[in-house]
Amino acid sequence: MPGKAIPLYLVYPADALDHALYRIVERCPPTTNDFLSYEALGKKYNQREFFKGIGVSMHTTRKQSAAIARRFRDVAAVAKLDLRDAPVVWASTGGSGHITVWAPAAILVDRVIQCEEL
Repeated sequence: MPGKAIPLYLVYPADALDHALYRIVERCPPTTNDFLSYEALGKKYNQREFFKGIGVSMHTTRKQSAAIARRFRDVAAVAKLDLRDAPVVWASTGGSGHITVWAPAAILVDRVIQCEEL
């Protein structure tokens, strides 16, 4: 291994979150299917981004999730989750405000505190 390895992401426990996160979902109320990774859904993704493919994308603001959701016809809602004391880990990935969360879908759906149709 040449040189010193540089981590791709810094992974944090849930208690490092200081606010709720937002997830694009099909409808309210969301189901566990709304919290499955691309890998779990059998969707194709860039294998060079394996860690993002096995996680679940979320955003730090409702505005970010809503803006992205409006680009897709089959998505009609944004769920707000409080994960601060949940058994999950997360990392800041991609652009500003994008978070990848690694946790079972059942845990994530149980942490939904609000869901809003767009």
